[in-house]
This record gives sequence, structure tokens and C-alpha cells, in this order.
Amino acid sequence: KRLAVSGADNFADAKDMEWMAVASNVNATKESGERNHAGNPGGKSLWWRGTAIEDGCFAFDTHGSDFDTLLSVYTGSNVAALTKIAENDNDWNDGTSGVTFYVEKGKTYYFVVDGNEGASGNILLNWRLAYPPTNDNFANATALDEKQRVPIQMLQKKPANRSPKMRKISAENRSGGNGRPRRPEPAMPLIPEAAILTRL
Repeated sequence: KRLAVSGADNFADAKDMEWMAVASNVNATKESGERNHAGNPGGKSLWWRGTAIEDGCFAFDTHGSDFDTLLSVYTGSNVAALTKIAENDNDWNDGTSGVTFYVEKGKTYYFVVDGNEGASGNILLNWRLAYPPTNDNFANATALDEKQRVPIQMLQKKPANRSPKMRKISAENRSGGNGRPRRPEPAMPLIPEAAILTRL
């Protein structure tokens, strides 16, 4: 079964990157001037893009795709003169791909998924923060000064048939330095803006 196309066949029409992209490259093509990705001629590429709103380290992969993929990341504005940031052919033994790299605030990145030697099928393109925040563990808890409030964002585990949720709460230092969470706001769908990448 083919999935709905969420990528763009041509670089200039690159689609905004979602939290997870699904697509089929069965009818995709390689445009004039397009380079080989991950050292392979490929021939059925789809493009996405995203702009970083903060500096950070991210991991992208095609795990879950049902064919041998090529994954590359670029910056630039012309398909024939792009700057390579990262690329990979086989990250796992199933032929899917994965890259990890640092993003810079305000910079736009282009992501392309192609098929090894022109392979095609259903694409699953995932991304996530590569490293947890510094206070992710109890031992590294951040101390709050008196009356200090800090926003906290926690990603809830994705239910089987629902989108992942981001819950926002505010921690406040009360009565001798014990940070207590305030009543959480209603959960909202997790969007790229909450995790450093944003749409253009």
C-alpha cells in the first residue's frame, strides 16, 4: 500500500518538515543538476526542509521505511550548488539510513531521501533531539531561586492511535526552595517549534 506523498520531487518545492514524515517515492524522479546522495546515483528523491529556532544536536533516520534508502542533509538555495552537512546509506542492516548533526539557529536545512540504485517504496522519516537536556536526571536537577519560575516541557509517550503530546507546566520555588509544579495546561499536539525545528 502506498502512503500519501508528503515530500517534494524537486528541491525548490521542498515540503516543511513535520514531526514525522511519511511518503512514497515510487513516482519520484531525480532532477537536472541534482547530485548523488550518500555516494549513490539513486534516482527517486523526495525533499523536505526545516529552519532551526535554536542551536542543538539532532538525529534523523529513515527507520521504518520498507526499502534501501539514502539520506542526505544540505544547506544552500540551489540544487546544483548545495553544501553537504551529513549523509548516510546503511545505518542499520535493513538498508535504512540515519544521521546526527548540529543545527544552527536561523539556518534552513534541506533533507532528501532517495533509493539506493533507484529503489522505491514507502518512506518513514523521523527526527528527534540527539541528546537529553542537562537536567534530565535527578542527580542533575536544576535549583530554583526564591520565587523563580521556569517553563518545563515534557513529551508524553505516544499512544497507539494518537499523535505525541507536549505538556507544559511551570515550576515555582515555594517554602524554602522546594520547586513544586503548578497545575499543567491542557496537552497540545507536539509541533516542530517545540523541538527546535520550525516550518518556514
